[in-house]
Amino acid sequence: MQRNLCWVVLLAENLLSLVNTLLIDFSPGEVRVAALSDQKIIEFYHHNYSNIATVGAIFCARVTHLVSRSRLIFLDIGLEYPAILSQPKKALDIGQRIFVRIVQPARLDKGAKVVIVPDQELQRHLGAAEAVKGTIGCIVKAEHPINMCIRLYEDTLENIICSPLSSQKSLESILGYEPKIPVKYTNSEIFREHGIDDVIEESLEPVVTLAGGARLILENTSAFTAVDIDSGPLSPVIANEIAVSALADEIRRRAIGGGIIVDLIPCRDRGKYVTQLRELVTKDPVPTRVSGLTPEGRLELNRRRVRRSLQEELLNEGPQYDRCPRSVGFEILRRCVRLGLVEQSLNIQVSAHPIVVNLLKNILKAAVLEAESILKVSIRLQESKNSKVDSYDILL
Repeated sequence: MQRNLCWVVLLAENLLSLVNTLLIDFSPGEVRVAALSDQKIIEFYHHNYSNIATVGAIFCARVTHLVSRSRLIFLDIGLEYPAILSQPKKALDIGQRIFVRIVQPARLDKGAKVVIVPDQELQRHLGAAEAVKGTIGCIVKAEHPINMCIRLYEDTLENIICSPLSSQKSLESILGYEPKIPVKYTNSEIFREHGIDDVIEESLEPVVTLAGGARLILENTSAFTAVDIDSGPLSPVIANEIAVSALADEIRRRAIGGGIIVDLIPCRDRGKYVTQLRELVTKDPVPTRVSGLTPEGRLELNRRRVRRSLQEELLNEGPQYDRCPRSVGFEILRRCVRLGLVEQSLNIQVSAHPIVVNLLKNILKAAVLEAESILKVSIRLQESKNSKVDSYDILL
């Protein structure tokens, strides 16, 4: 009975890789994209307009610091943290300006990792490079998640659902062409109606409950992601098979990158789980290398870090709060627009934590203005000193 249960689960999980639907939710200051296989969620993307330091973007940078012993070079690219260039092929001097491409996004308190843009590639962007005239900052933006999803899944993609109705011009501007797949525009809250918001919340939790009572526990650290398997009532062999299959989907759904170490339940022939995982990750568009088993019998793999993980995107880095104030600010503006359009309200007041209100008045000011432009009314912001960072009220 356990063996039959295992292969039913594995078959269901493998079907997840066939993306046939894209949900695109435009809201003030950001775009959210969900890739689905029927109603199964494969991937999420949160793209806010202020985050320009994504993988693939090209920057004009200035050398600020040389670490000769480790051959590391720190670069000013106009962002909060300096970018890191490792082992360049040619000598560089302090103050020298170069063009670099981001290959790994900034995370925690570390800057983005970059490589020097080859001269041949730079020729294609010569106009942009000359236009900045040595000004530090981004000269070529990375591929938008919408374009990337359509490119990756064009062979299986059948439906594109876009919200709100007024987002047609925004979508056409991003794509630069008319997609072959028909696009359905709606004012519905598509992330809520398709259960995406609920799955996002579940994906922020460390524990994943699996079929048959087994569990997968994922713990993110600054160095790697540790994964533990709890067999529950299942045998070690069945629990490992189900957990390894689920892991391939969870790391993709959660956008986990870097080193991952899986503590398999001790059993015979653990090498077969290496083969199983290698086959499963071939369906992942992000390069993933399954190294094999460590001497202690743990399964080790490395998934290229091409964007911030879901946890890094939505949760606070410090111990004081669970939710990232910036993500709460975007959520407030989404709710303001949805509620305001439905109620046709002439007055909108937001009461939120002081940190969130400060963000909305400053860093996210452009997003607030965009929301006010859509609603044709002003949004009044009021501090609520006793609230949690993810607690807020919207009064119409």
